[in-house]
Amino acid sequence: MSVHKFSEDDWNLQTISDTDGQTNRQAELSKFDRKLTSGWEKAMSQGHFKFQLEKGKLQTKIIPGKKKYVVQKDLIIINVSPMEYGHVLIVPDVYSLEPQVLTVKSLELALETILLSNHRSVRGFHVGFNSLCAFASVNHLHLHAYYLEHELFVETCPVQHLCGDLYELDEMPVKGFAFQLHGSTVQKLARTLHKVTSCLHDQEIAHNLHLSQGTVFGTDKTETIRIFLWPERKLLVRENDLAAFNAAFVELAGHLPIKVAELFDGLTEESINETIRSAALEDGEYGALKATVMELCRTCH
Repeated sequence: MSVHKFSEDDWNLQTISDTDGQTNRQAELSKFDRKLTSGWEKAMSQGHFKFQLEKGKLQTKIIPGKKKYVVQKDLIIINVSPMEYGHVLIVPDVYSLEPQVLTVKSLELALETILLSNHRSVRGFHVGFNSLCAFASVNHLHLHAYYLEHELFVETCPVQHLCGDLYELDEMPVKGFAFQLHGSTVQKLARTLHKVTSCLHDQEIAHNLHLSQGTVFGTDKTETIRIFLWPERKLLVRENDLAAFNAAFVELAGHLPIKVAELFDGLTEESINETIRSAALEDGEYGALKATVMELCRTCH
């Protein structure tokens, strides 16, 4: 097993440029990107995955509409098979046998991993987490990370300020809480996120987390890390067997790996919204949770 060391000197945050990212791609890759993609492609060529997946080869379409959902056909959504190019698991401690519950350390690692990628100059780099009863496949602490060639709506969409560092995402079918690295530090933000995710865990509320680089809230230029946390009603995997897709972190963020190929062509923004909305908490439960989270964030330091 190869070991690669990174430090804060390798972190990347950029101002969005007017270039389309198509030229001099290799030079724009960060040290982390080069190590991850070369190791991933080597593993693919040596047959360590269940199938061959070439970047840019998945059948993809953008659904017309405000949210511009990114829909991809014929994916196998299990951990031993790659969901997209560069799909890896982030495991904070392989030998600790920690359950699928976010810790401060795992949240710091997620933020630092995003910072190591050059992201938007080449392709989007995403990190996410599914809790138990929200499409986590196994009960050991892990997050997912992968590249996506297409920009997602959540990378630039508007959010509503609630209090302090807490914002609300109400532009997607499932409402969620929004945070950003801008104006904070990795350590402080990880503590705040942990406080909120611990609240959801203690109340046995299923949840999904998505991190990517995007614009600072309220601007369209400066780059930051955006984090979205969605509370969900508890879902059984069997419950969604006939749906075109699940409602895990990637789908809630607007990237839809389609598990029922026959439904690919008929998807519309309206039908996608309806499927995702089925995962939302009841309005009263969400309202009570929102009040609790706001009170928590008022006391975060």
